[in-house]
Parts: sequence; structure tokens; C-alpha cells
Amino acid sequence: MIIHRFCYLTSLLLLAGVVMGQDFKPLFNGRNLEGWHSFLKTKGKDNDPDTVFSVKDGLLRISGKEFGYIVTDRSFANFHLVLEFKWGEKKFPPRENRVRDNGILYYVVQDDKVWPRSIECQIQEGDCGDFWLIDSVTVVIDGVRTASTKNTRAIKKKDNEKPTGEWNRLEIMARDGRCVHIMNGVVVNEGAEASLRSGKILIQSEGAEIYYRKIEINEDPATIKLPPAPRPAARAPVPDVLPGKGLAQHDFLYTGQWDTRKDSQTLSLVQKGKVVWQYAIPNKDRNNILSEFSDIHRLSNGHILYACKTGAAEITAGKKIIWSYECPAGSECHSAQPIGLDKVLLCQNGTPAKVILINKKTGKVEMEQVVPTARPDDPKSVHGQFRQMRMTNEGTYLLPHLNMGKVIEYDKNWQPIWTVDAPSAWAAVRLKNGNTLISGNQHGYVREVNTKGEIVWEVNKDDLPGFPLYTVHQVVRLNNGNTVICNWGGFLRKEDWDKVVQVIEVTPDKKVVWALHQWNNPDLGPSSCIQMLDEKGKDEKGELQR
Repeated sequence: MIIHRFCYLTSLLLLAGVVMGQDFKPLFNGRNLEGWHSFLKTKGKDNDPDTVFSVKDGLLRISGKEFGYIVTDRSFANFHLVLEFKWGEKKFPPRENRVRDNGILYYVVQDDKVWPRSIECQIQEGDCGDFWLIDSVTVVIDGVRTASTKNTRAIKKKDNEKPTGEWNRLEIMARDGRCVHIMNGVVVNEGAEASLRSGKILIQSEGAEIYYRKIEINEDPATIKLPPAPRPAARAPVPDVLPGKGLAQHDFLYTGQWDTRKDSQTLSLVQKGKVVWQYAIPNKDRNNILSEFSDIHRLSNGHILYACKTGAAEITAGKKIIWSYECPAGSECHSAQPIGLDKVLLCQNGTPAKVILINKKTGKVEMEQVVPTARPDDPKSVHGQFRQMRMTNEGTYLLPHLNMGKVIEYDKNWQPIWTVDAPSAWAAVRLKNGNTLISGNQHGYVREVNTKGEIVWEVNKDDLPGFPLYTVHQVVRLNNGNTVICNWGGFLRKEDWDKVVQVIEVTPDKKVVWALHQWNNPDLGPSSCIQMLDEKGKDEKGELQR
């Protein structure tokens, strides 16, 4: 029994990110308020005649008699804050008949105001762990950014407070825009991409007596280990009636990355409303490395060229491999573009990343060019470097720099000639009108930009009522001006994958004319890549880049 209890307590500590030996330092010395200063709403800075804030026997007592706070003299960016608190008995107007209230404000960027711009971890009976986002601060919760209002509340997901009068352990972990609130060893709330990422730490006085002890902080990035981020739920149910004719709307070739529900990744060919052909590769290659289809092309001779993260290959309609390429260890290939029937242009993520032109018939490498990335020497950055790059019909190279947040066009000598900011760009296609169509991956956008870099057309996450965009992978401009969007939902919790409408066709005026939701009979799986086969032109000649 003793062993079981020890293991249980240890697991709680590990969940909360607490590991013995981490470099925690006291923010409160147990003797006085050195390193802090006070502010009261009616009396100002360091003027506390009624002793709202006091220290005795190692405890910080906040009477709550007047609204105000103590705040650190210095600022913090990435940190793991640990403190313990319990409620006292006294309450004061105007909250004498309400639940006891207090809070920890962090990333405070204003002083001498009730309340300054910041993020609050609420400490209130029944509500410990709520976010209060003060003065237009925002975070992303479940994939959606909170409203930029004066004060926005985001309610905790779980309740793990102890009864009033008992000591509670509160932890706040904040790193690189992600903020996690932990009550008594359980994650109760969290947000990401915070609009504030540095500032002071503040403890409120808000009408109720409260005691604090053991206020400690760790600022060592090497030991701030945030718990795994939860996968969000789908934002909307699938509409009862979907526009278009389902599988019969178009003939197309289709696949999706990271279908971890099964042990293989599948390509599907759909014609006249039916899946007429499929091809699968194992989830892991012979080196036990995860494979996933990232780029697909049906050539005019019926062959299919694909990139699959661990390499690339060309297969016949009879599923015979007639050409293949295996990535060197530590590199990945998510882009394979046919250049005529005999050549293939690969983009190989790595340290360094390269663009490679290979003659499939001779095996000769006809061009190899190192390309810039955000962190060229960091092996951990390899997966996030590139997805679908393209040679344009003018012979230039259009690269969506996924982890640089840009699309850059290079000339034939690999000199940059055009660039545009595009957060997390997954794919970029040069249209016939000279504009560029870009997909925004987890940012969930599709945008068309002109040669000046101006956005001339755009669809964002929630612009299509009933059809939220989750992660936007490949995008295709049809000859009629419509845009087809691959709407990948693999970052959602797995039980919500089938709530994602996988493919959406939208008109220039943003009317949805086709929505494909096909998770059963047949199950097409998540959506990353699509080639529309009822569009005129040969892919290997660049005639489908519209």
C-alpha cells in the first residue's frame, strides 16, 4: 500500500512537470516582501496603512480589505511558477456575500492600475484555473483564438480544488506562448500562441482573506517540461445536407497524411462516384521510420508519382514500382513533381535541405541545390521545413518555407526574386493570372496573393458557415475559377476525425458547391492531397497549375 501511494504521488508530480533537482528559486522569502511592491486602488504604490499585505511565520497574508495587489519588481518570460494557497475566513465589501476571489496575473505589462494588462490564472472558489485575459490579450484554445475584448474569460476544463480552508497547490507553466494551469497535480486549463509572452507576476487582493506559502519559480528552459498539449475537439458538426454530389462530383486521386488508425497509408482513385483503384504503403518503412503520402501525381501514361516522407516512387496502374528514391538518414521528402515523363523534382528536407532534379531513366542527378531554412543545423527542424514546392511553367522555383513563414520564388540560378509572408505555408501554386495560391497549414487559410504580395482573395478558418477549416494542406484552382481545399483534421482528437469535411470546393464569392464527407463505405481517411482528374491538361507539363 505504501509503495502504491508513493507511485501515485510520483505520477502526479511528473504530470505537473515537477522533477527533483529542477532549479526552482523562491519568489517569496517568507520574511518580507523583498522583490515585490504593493499597489492599492485608493492609496497607490507602497502605501498600505491597513496592512492588507503582511508576512508572519513564513506565510503571506492578504486580507482582501481593499482591491489591489503585490507585483514583482522584475519581469519573466518562460517560467514554471509553483505556489500554495488556502482561504482565510474574512470577506470585505463589495464581495462580502460572494464567493472568495483572488488571482495570479502574469505577463503584467502595466503597473498602478486595477487591473493591468495581463493573463490571469483565476483563484476563486469553484473557478480555480480559469483564464481571465485582461485588456485585449488573446490566446488560442481548442484551435480558436479568443476574442480581443477588454476582459475575456475562458473557463477551466476540469475542477480539482480542495475544500475551502485546505491548502491547494497551483502551478502556472508558460513557455513560448503556451500557458498551462495546474491545480493539485491536474491540468485544468491551457492556451497557446498567447499575445503576451513577457511581464511581471502579480498576486491580487480582491475582497477575501487568503494565505500563500512556498512561492517558487523555475526559469531554466532545459527543465521547463510542459505536459503534452491536448488534441482539440471538432468545432462544428457535419451539416445534415452537403452541397454537391459526393463522390460523383469529380473524378480525382486522393490521399491523406498520418492516418494512424491503421497500419498503412492509402491512395484512392475515384471515378464516376466509386473508388476504382487503391494503393497502400506500410505506415513504417523497412527502417521503422513513419511514412506518409505528401504529394501525388497521376501522369498521362497512367502511372502515379508520389512522395512519402521517407522517399519517393513511381508505380504503374498494375502497382509495379518502376522507379524509387530513398531519403538519406535524417532527411525527409514531402514533395515530388513530375517534370515531363522522365524527370522528377524532389524537395528533400534535411540538414541542409536540398532541391534535387533526377532523371528517372538514367538515375542521374541533373541538379542539386541547397536551400535556406529557419534552422539549417537543427535536426529537430527537418520535419517542418517544406511540403509541396513547385517548378513554375516559367522555370522558376516556388518554395513554401513552412517553418520560415514565407513563400519565396527563386530564379533559374537560385536567386530569390519574389517573397511574401505566409505563416506556415504548406503549398504554393503559381496561377495562370500570375498570382500565387497558398495554403496555411494549421493557420487554416487559403489565400491568393498578387505580384505585389497583396492578398486579393482569402478564405479563413470560419469563413464558410458550417464548414470550418482545420489544417489546410493542398489547394487546387479549377479552370472554372473555383478552389478545392484539402481540409486535414489529424491534429484533432481521434474520435472527432470523422466530423471533418475532408474536401471543400468554393466559388470565388465563397459559396460552397461541393463538400466531401467520406469516412464510411468507402473510408477515404484524412485529406492532404488531391488531383482533379476531370480537369484538362497533363500534370507532367504543368498544365494543371492554373
